[in-house]
Amino acid sequence: MANNLASNTMTKVLNGLAKGFEASQVLSKTVNTSLVSGEHDATTGDTIYLKRFAEANAVETAGGDISAQPNTDIVAGRAAAVVQNYITTSATWSNKEEMLQLADLEEYLKPFAQRLVTQFELNLFTFMQKNSGLLIGTPGAPVTKWSDIASANSLMDAMGIPVLTDAYYAMSPYNRQRLAQVQSGLAGGSNSNVDEAWKKAILTNDFGGIKALTSNAMKNYQAGASVLRTGTVSATPTATYASVKDTMRQTIVLTGLTASTVDAVRAGDLIRITQANRTRVNPHTKQIIFDAAGLPIQYTFVVETGGNTDGSGVVSIVVSAAAINESGGAYNNINTAITAGDTFALLGTANTVYQPNLFYHKNAFAVTTIRPPELKGGVETAYISKGGFTIRATKYANGDANTQKMRFDLVPVFGVMNPMWAGNAFGE
Repeated sequence: MANNLASNTMTKVLNGLAKGFEASQVLSKTVNTSLVSGEHDATTGDTIYLKRFAEANAVETAGGDISAQPNTDIVAGRAAAVVQNYITTSATWSNKEEMLQLADLEEYLKPFAQRLVTQFELNLFTFMQKNSGLLIGTPGAPVTKWSDIASANSLMDAMGIPVLTDAYYAMSPYNRQRLAQVQSGLAGGSNSNVDEAWKKAILTNDFGGIKALTSNAMKNYQAGASVLRTGTVSATPTATYASVKDTMRQTIVLTGLTASTVDAVRAGDLIRITQANRTRVNPHTKQIIFDAAGLPIQYTFVVETGGNTDGSGVVSIVVSAAAINESGGAYNNINTAITAGDTFALLGTANTVYQPNLFYHKNAFAVTTIRPPELKGGVETAYISKGGFTIRATKYANGDANTQKMRFDLVPVFGVMNPMWAGNAFGE
């Protein structure tokens, strides 16, 4: 007969796991967890859609007569929130129930909670990186000074993104070391167990309107394998808001890359349109954005789906943060539309691994978890919810092996509300 745990074991397990999970969160504390919470159920499938924020044009007239002025069409865009894979940790033990009755149960379960959080945040970072349409710095250049972080704040502000609240810059832990000489910018710590990882991650609560923090869940990307890194756009992409409103992604066909190369362009790759007058504009004012040197900022993409080149060095890819330019368009975000023949540069060196930092507004992304159904047949299931996320804990047994088992499951949901409210970041 299998071992039978005491009745209070599940309560201890849930309390210990909850504390360990919340104490390990960093990135998942910085994104919007309320937009899609509770929206998925058995009737919705793996994808639901949220309404995108609307935009409008303003006109000026001498006497207030707008009869000859074009009206702004209401275009209902929607953002997909998609269920991701199960993330699971599990434990097996035999004849050691007393180990789970000890006062240090919280410490025993901490690795299980930490692994859940680590994988969750690695997946979240990958999703965020591929859907962050802005760019500052040079791929591979490390952050060495606070002005590297300030440049992210400046670009967000110039883009009309509200930076006074809920704006973040997430970087790898080694950046803390490089910035350590500016001690006055560092935030104080905390002895709270629940906020341990979060408090330790914060370098400053307010650096020009942005909260700077470190995370060990920064995911690398590998630059595409094409040795040739410049070329031209071979076909004019569709640049209307109506064509991209439900995905904010765009198909771009590139030519001039290395011929017949596998993974010539990879997901996460960064592309700059180098053609003159293909510059970013503030989507509200429609004014060109200039950098600290007084130069207009060229439009960039992040690759969501890469591809192989054909024998002529041509590849069709999908990019995030679609470039929109149409006559009188309320959603225009580029000075002039990208057309066939425009020059581009695939940033970075072929096959080189890069670790970008991220800057973003909380409402750029919508993240939650769904509640997996209970497993049936001789098992005990319980749920815990912490920080907007739900974990299923299931206790079961193998009678033949005389072992007890427990598994912890988390099923994330990821959505991008506005890829132009987030960016990849490197040092200058």
